[in-house]
Amino acid sequence: AAAAAADAAGAAVAPQEVISGDQINGLQEADWKAILAQPSVVFARTTPQQKLKIVQMCQANKHVVAVTGDGVNDAPALKAGNIGVAMGISGSDVAREAAVVVLLDDNFASIVVGVEQGRLIFDNLKKTIAYTLTHLLPETLPVLMTLCLGLPPALSTLQILSIDLCTELSPAISLAFEPPERDLMHRKPRNVSLDRLVSRQLLVYCYLFMGTIEAVACMMAWGYVFIKNGIPISSLFFSANDHWKYSADDSEPFCVDGRCFSGEEQKEIMLEAAGSWYVTLVMSQFFHLWMCKTRTVSLFQHRLDNVITFWALALEVCLVLIFIYIPGVQDVMGARSVNFVPWLVALLNGGLIFVLNEQRKAWVRRYPAGRVAWWLMW
Repeated sequence: AAAAAADAAGAAVAPQEVISGDQINGLQEADWKAILAQPSVVFARTTPQQKLKIVQMCQANKHVVAVTGDGVNDAPALKAGNIGVAMGISGSDVAREAAVVVLLDDNFASIVVGVEQGRLIFDNLKKTIAYTLTHLLPETLPVLMTLCLGLPPALSTLQILSIDLCTELSPAISLAFEPPERDLMHRKPRNVSLDRLVSRQLLVYCYLFMGTIEAVACMMAWGYVFIKNGIPISSLFFSANDHWKYSADDSEPFCVDGRCFSGEEQKEIMLEAAGSWYVTLVMSQFFHLWMCKTRTVSLFQHRLDNVITFWALALEVCLVLIFIYIPGVQDVMGARSVNFVPWLVALLNGGLIFVLNEQRKAWVRRYPAGRVAWWLMW
């Protein structure tokens, strides 16, 4: 009868997987491991103490346990489970107080909706973190370049703050409104001890994968400004002590290959280079945002109806144009107008980000159980 009831509820249970309350009392630890290793099991005619024992043994075998019930006898198991679910209409007061979740409509389908919403929130938080952490390496690299290698400053303090508080803020927030991916409810339950909100895979993706790609692109756009002015990159090392100051009067003439640059010329070149780094970084993130919309599904198979994203990216581009091209604002931000080169570098970098991420997602979908996929799936 218990097997028939489970089958009617949609669980494929073989007769030998039905364990009665009388059998539970004689089970040893090895028996419990064998029983709980099966895909599905039915426990029939159990007492409140036996229900509690079932929950405890499941937890001892590293299972996350959800317990449903409506009566007083279910209260101990509801309290002990990782999540207790009680009936709001037919459930007893004791059961409702012991539970974490109360189904107001007494409909078990509501649990599925709740699981989907929980997975969606977790997914979107991960996407927001992945997007935000990626810009930290290309944002802090200019400081390290100046401190360790004596190179001219590639970003001013206000530029760094404007990235964190202005250009990156609205796109990051927009990911919180992203619709669910197609495979969201087909994924296996996550391993809570390994698949954390900020996992090793996520940090590798942000810092070693995407962060490095964006940093290299920024360095290319930044270095181009010096090269086009006839200044080899090799001559810039350890030159920031006496040259490349924000106040032109504080800079000594910088001479290379028979040509000398005054303090004012150095400042203009440095500020244009900083503007190039800024544009490349922010616009690379513009393209990266689209790749953060999905973790495993191809962007072509994902709903693109998150209107907030379009408004956020429009605001981001407007802020870049204001900070880089509006006279007066340039001086405050520590930048100068740039030509098409950093925009082109960002566009090409965006194409590279798109191709690499689509390949990463395709690998995860094709070989989900592989070791490589484990590292690629953040």
